[in-house]
Amino acid sequence: IDINDATNLGTAVALTTGGGTVNFASTIDGAQNFDISSSGAAVTITGTIGGDVPLATLDINDSSGAGAISLKDIGDTDTQGVTGTSNIGNDTTLTLDLGGTTYKTDAVTYTTKAGENIDLTGGSDTTFTTSNDAITFGTGTLEMSNGSNLIIDTGTGGGSINLLGGVMGTSSENITLTAGTGTVAIGAIGTGSEVADVTITSTGATTFSGDFNGGALTNSGPVIVSSDVDIVSTGAVNFGSTLDSN
Repeated sequence: IDINDATNLGTAVALTTGGGTVNFASTIDGAQNFDISSSGAAVTITGTIGGDVPLATLDINDSSGAGAISLKDIGDTDTQGVTGTSNIGNDTTLTLDLGGTTYKTDAVTYTTKAGENIDLTGGSDTTFTTSNDAITFGTGTLEMSNGSNLIIDTGTGGGSINLLGGVMGTSSENITLTAGTGTVAIGAIGTGSEVADVTITSTGATTFSGDFNGGALTNSGPVIVSSDVDIVSTGAVNFGSTLDSN
């Protein structure tokens, strides 16, 4: 399936290719459910999703299919791109390339197979935003390309941030996580000089389940260590509340 023009959804749409690629070369808009299933074939969307009229839900190979997925922006500065739940990929998805800088959704899960397979490639600050809803990066490790600093903000309510596969960088990228009253869970962060400063702001607990290698580390709320963790920092380490293990 190859669609080169702007797409407007007039009704709920479910695309199933049975192994053929899916390519959208322009924008996708419309207050409808949008579901893509491509089995082992790639899905590429190079235009903004929901930049003018937000989608109701967005699911891409959410239950099966190893095909690589490549997305540009979801929403823009003024518009939330999806108003309902989104599920992008599954634990067999080869890679997920996020080449935009804005991902503004409701609750969302981005998933690939294990390894450094969730790639931020926009080359500048890359922001994931919800209004008090959870953002989850499942199974795969998130890797920031050169200059693609990671910013996640789930609002002031209870939207959790889940990065259990960990976060790696390329050339000292920064990580900024803001979860309001929500919790944060994160695996290993950085190796060598891949990651610079990490700032986590939340009144909920942050659970670390992997080693930290980076610059300064700041966490405003309670900290829980769920396994043996080594912290190797070239900057200050500040925990603003309690420190416990489980």
